[in-house]
Amino acid sequence: MKLNLGCGPRRLEGWVNVDTVAGFNPDRVMDLDQTPWDLPDGVAEEVLLNHVLEHLGASTASFLGVMGELYRVCCDGALIRINVPHPLHEHYRTDPSHVRPVTPQTLSMFSQAECDQAAAVASPMTPWAHILGVDFELASVQYVPDAHTETVLRERGVLRQDDRAEDFAEIFANLIAEIRMELRVRKPATRAEGQPA
Repeated sequence: MKLNLGCGPRRLEGWVNVDTVAGFNPDRVMDLDQTPWDLPDGVAEEVLLNHVLEHLGASTASFLGVMGELYRVCCDGALIRINVPHPLHEHYRTDPSHVRPVTPQTLSMFSQAECDQAAAVASPMTPWAHILGVDFELASVQYVPDAHTETVLRERGVLRQDDRAEDFAEIFANLIAEIRMELRVRKPATRAEGQPA
């Protein structure tokens, strides 16, 4: 199963399109902030959250519920594609329905390996992967610059030609428009039926 969560008007053929707005004619009408989701365990091989996750989880409990449900409905090795506006870009700041910034650092808190590394160096990072019993590996991160802002900064010599825009995203608002991330779901192998524990 492929899940297009929060599909809006962007329905995808061959996917189960899910949205809270019935007017978009999704395959399933479902409020993703309300957990548990009405989906079976371990069925999703691929999930798309295209400019959706920043609209979910206004409270910590709600966001943790969404992350737990993502893990539950995915099979081992499932690919989750997450596209969000950069929290310092006007696209994030001006939409009143954006309730939570989502960054690679946010998602790394749901990785068992990242939590283990943080604990080894006494980092104050909350080990959400261990607390929730989930494990998402951050497989890739791509920063998409805002073309206008990047052009202006390069023309004025603020950014040199060999500078990567994402290295300056925390200094210049509106420089990075979007963050595209891919997660891989890691689930422990389950014991085959009839085998001893």
